[in-house]
Amino acid sequence: AFDIIRGGDDDLRSLPLSARRLRLERAWTDTGSPLLRLSEFAAGDGTALGARAVADGWEGLVAKHLESR
Repeated sequence: AFDIIRGGDDDLRSLPLSARRLRLERAWTDTGSPLLRLSEFAAGDGTALGARAVADGWEGLVAKHLESR
């Protein structure tokens, strides 16, 4: 998981990604499954992470501004 748009009755879509990510991390600390997990999070320049994604054959990356809704 890389984002959360709803927390209980709260619609989180108006919050910036940075606030939603904190909520996601609190809600999903341990899923109990190796298949269901929080995505890796890297702030800043994504060049190195992009190169790693290509080298390791990842399906893709999600890139967003931290203050983006």
